[in-house]
Amino acid sequence: MFEKMNYSYRDFESICHTVSAPGTLAIKKDAPWKTLKEFVDYAKKSPNLVTMGNAGVNTAGYLSMLKFEKMAGIKLSHVPFKGGAAESLPALAGGHITSAFRYAGDAEALVEIGKIKLLTVFDSKRSKLYPSVPAAKEEGFDIEQSAWTGLMAPKGTPKAILKYWESYMEKLSHDKTFTDKVEKLKMVFEFKSGEDFAKYLEKDIRDVDEIIRTLVPKP
Repeated sequence: MFEKMNYSYRDFESICHTVSAPGTLAIKKDAPWKTLKEFVDYAKKSPNLVTMGNAGVNTAGYLSMLKFEKMAGIKLSHVPFKGGAAESLPALAGGHITSAFRYAGDAEALVEIGKIKLLTVFDSKRSKLYPSVPAAKEEGFDIEQSAWTGLMAPKGTPKAILKYWESYMEKLSHDKTFTDKVEKLKMVFEFKSGEDFAKYLEKDIRDVDEIIRTLVPKP
């Protein structure tokens, strides 16, 4: 988002990728759409009529929805909220907006009591967190978006220290007691080695850079 910074991700060593929470499309419980295709078909016929709540302009969810709009050939009306899901999902449940981008774990109680429902998970495959919710790719939209976490260290950190933490986190990924606790928080422990995490990070940054350059409205 910033052209000039006094540091970059290359100033750090990648230790490992740890957990992720998939992005989802949430709609009100009594919304007429049963599938993502129905949602897209409606949005195509009614440009800018479907309101999409997000955590604010240029946040990850906002950028992902810009990409989804282009892929689906639709135009949504973005509604930014200061508090993200803490504000947008109650607004969705109350019928003040049509839909909302949210990550797994955001206001989960509203999903559990049926105030809102999930139309899709933005991933290539179904999430173990929501096995009954179709992945976007199942419905023809190859888009992945998740809130992920990883471990990094300052450039030049001794290899032995990097390897120690990488190995420690890999052991945790096989500890069912630990991973079950992570899943209760609506996240998935997805261990990636330092090398694989570095490649993942490079791709993620390229993808975001392309969205910013080509899709974000210029001031």
